[in-house]
Amino acid sequence: MSTFARPMKLISGFLSDKGLTKKAYLNALTVVLDYGATLIVGFIIMPLMVAGLGNYLFGMWQVLVRMIGYLTPASGRPGFALKTTLANQQASIDYEQKRRYVGSTLVIWLLFLPFLIGIGGIVSWFAPYWVHAPIAYVWVVRVAAGLLVFNLVIDALASVPQVTLQGENLGYKRMGMSVVLVFTGGGFTWLALQLKTGIVGVAAAVFASTITTGLFYLWAVRNNVPWFGAEKPYPAETRQMLGLSSWFMGWNLIMNLMTASDVVVLGLLNSVESVTSYTLTKYAPETVVGLVATIVFGITPGLGGMIETGDQPRPGEAAKGRIVEEIA
Repeated sequence: MSTFARPMKLISGFLSDKGLTKKAYLNALTVVLDYGATLIVGFIIMPLMVAGLGNYLFGMWQVLVRMIGYLTPASGRPGFALKTTLANQQASIDYEQKRRYVGSTLVIWLLFLPFLIGIGGIVSWFAPYWVHAPIAYVWVVRVAAGLLVFNLVIDALASVPQVTLQGENLGYKRMGMSVVLVFTGGGFTWLALQLKTGIVGVAAAVFASTITTGLFYLWAVRNNVPWFGAEKPYPAETRQMLGLSSWFMGWNLIMNLMTASDVVVLGLLNSVESVTSYTLTKYAPETVVGLVATIVFGITPGLGGMIETGDQPRPGEAAKGRIVEEIA
């Protein structure tokens, strides 16, 4: 065997997708790569945003992002319910039922759409008054907030292919390309800053990134999940998915209140400029917390599949299994 043959064989064996445990590793590796790319983009783009937008508009952007983030539960969070349901039924070959689950997700999205648009419109209209924006920035803030709300609406729909891929424990199929998407999103923001379009342009860049990512995952899921599609769901299945979504809605609201309230309260009660310094200071600890959460959520579908099928690591994989358990 040549000098390079053995290492290449080991790498090939590790990257193969045989076994739920190995898929969990690959999914964890994928989300770590994605998160690493996000960190790199953040380290590059954040200073450029501070320089390009200035202390006031950068602080305003941080407040708006978190304020609109409070509206996320109003989307119904159907994607997370779909991901959890598919993860629990990976071994099922009832593809018609899985397509009905996708149909239920779309129905829930449509049910919550008027509510999300309505409350999003109210928040966007009054946001300038809540943050005491100068008259010159009133419509800038409204338009930027409106774009973020629209992005939230589209993201809830565009994420369906992505959560389907993850729910089927095939998230690692995006390895590499999703890193490119992260840098592409950063490129959109850089372009908006270069064109001096302010926070409206940055919000448009976020929306463009969401569309690009959604189209990529639509392509990826069609190439890796043959059954993917949507069928008219049974009322009982829709109620089941809605009940599951309600738990994720509540959890998301709690998490937003715990992690985003500091920036919003600081912007509302102190000054928008103070948010800039505060956001830059808390960037490092937030990064560590985000990394741990990202890894855990990346391997969760694999663990769900193992619980459903009763698949346990083979003796040769026992050590790997213990590492996955420690991560989880």
